Amino acid sequence: MTLEDERNYGGEQRFNTTGFLDAAIVTIAHTETEKEIHIISMRKAEPHEIDTLSRYL
Repeated sequence: MTLEDERNYGGEQRFNTTGFLDAAIVTIAHTETEKEIHIISMRKAEPHEIDTLSRYL
């Protein structure tokens, strides 16, 4: 599940993708251009992110 991060990052559009990595649920923060996807970070998903993901499964 990918959602736009609506906080202000100086005009940069960021996205958070939450999903499964083996048995873990992780969130990846990234930016996108026409040519590439730049991963900013990956971490264990927080409880509210897991709740949101579960509503879309």
